[in-house]
Amino acid sequence: CLYLNIWAPTEARKFHSNLTTMIWIYGGGFISGSSAKDVFDGRWLAVSQNIIVASLNYRLGPFGFLSLDDERAPGNMGLLDQNLAIKWIHDNIASFGGDPDKLTLFGQSAGAISIGMHVISPMSRNLFRNAIMMSGTANTELGIKSKKENIDTAKEMAAYLQCPTENDKLMLDCFLKANAKKITVGQFQNFNELNGIPFSPIIDNYFLQKSPNEVLQNKTIKKDVLLGFVKNEGTFMLSMSFPKYFTVNGTAPINISIAHELMKTLMGAKLRPVQFDSIFYVYGSHVYTSETKKYAYILDQVAGDIMFKCPGIDFSRAFSTHSNVYMYSFEFLSNSAPWAKWKGVQHSSDISYVFSQEIFAKNYSSDDKYVSEMMSSYFANFSKSGNPNNGDCSSCSSEPWPKFTPENQKYLVIDKEPNMETKEISMYNTCGFWSDFFFQLRERPCPVPSGSRNIWTFQGRVMTFFTPILLSLTLF
Repeated sequence: CLYLNIWAPTEARKFHSNLTTMIWIYGGGFISGSSAKDVFDGRWLAVSQNIIVASLNYRLGPFGFLSLDDERAPGNMGLLDQNLAIKWIHDNIASFGGDPDKLTLFGQSAGAISIGMHVISPMSRNLFRNAIMMSGTANTELGIKSKKENIDTAKEMAAYLQCPTENDKLMLDCFLKANAKKITVGQFQNFNELNGIPFSPIIDNYFLQKSPNEVLQNKTIKKDVLLGFVKNEGTFMLSMSFPKYFTVNGTAPINISIAHELMKTLMGAKLRPVQFDSIFYVYGSHVYTSETKKYAYILDQVAGDIMFKCPGIDFSRAFSTHSNVYMYSFEFLSNSAPWAKWKGVQHSSDISYVFSQEIFAKNYSSDDKYVSEMMSSYFANFSKSGNPNNGDCSSCSSEPWPKFTPENQKYLVIDKEPNMETKEISMYNTCGFWSDFFFQLRERPCPVPSGSRNIWTFQGRVMTFFTPILLSLTLF
């Protein structure tokens, strides 16, 4: 159902407080999710930070993103649902004690990707002031599909439903008569975790008029942004994609031969031996206690970099030339985490610390409470002023959270006390490896003559790179 949730402090409405409002958009790969999940309960965040919290639902899968050559299925319906909800909140939040000029969107994974699209969409970007994106930006390949890809997926679904496949009008007529549950199942025909998301947003020349990368290159949109990632973005995807080797209880033995096969599948491309060697060289410089841990770490980091971190860094570099950008890396691993320890600080593990895990988690520790107070304060401060350092925060780092700028590409490491620190993204980081080195290896027509050597420069550019891993479903 398409509905809104709004949490406001008791006195806000009575005194017309003009409070800041944070609007949550959930993730789930554009195929699953709901704002009704307990972990997204906004009561604690609203009361503790004296703000209003809202959340919304939107259509998913083919119901939200089916795109055909038929005006009845133009695509991006799920994003338009979000847009309508944001507009309603903007127009009505004053009745709840909120200020319509103080709206911040925040979301995770597909929710964060959606927010990135609202930032660049002329239909949405003037409805809110700030954006918080957790593990996702609009310029990731998971964010946009071509219309042809969506139509091909629709034809596979049509074949499953025994609908016509050669005429879009007849196909849609058949879909409209089909059982909703069968449609939900039908979207996954010829699909597995490595084939990507069945239906995704498209450039429809209406809500999205240009690709995210085109808009980022223009550098014309001014919007304060806070974004970040978790330490082990790739582990959840590995467990979904390779359950034989990455199980609930741990990892099966992985040697170099198996690692090569998994990497080949992960990359969705035929790789030359020199490319394998370069990946394992760049990512394998850490000291490991076993061969299995080494290759599990490398696969995790490669998946996380390509899917989330490198597009996010690219987004930050482009946006920081004309807007305020703050970046974080969430690296706190709770002793009460309800997943296998080998997964580390996995995709979506930071969500509960914004909404307060204390309400839901067993064995909630003082460290959990500290990190939750810190995350919620930073996010609320940013929402109120565009700067996470402005406002009360007894749990925050003693050092100010620095802006991410083209000259000083710094980010905040969020962990338990006293491990808070600021780091700088090296121009020789792994994203530079993908943009300036790896793809040249693939494209080189002949080997380098003996006696020659190449000098590679890493300028930190992030090249858009297709990989068919499924965007992780929200954990909770």
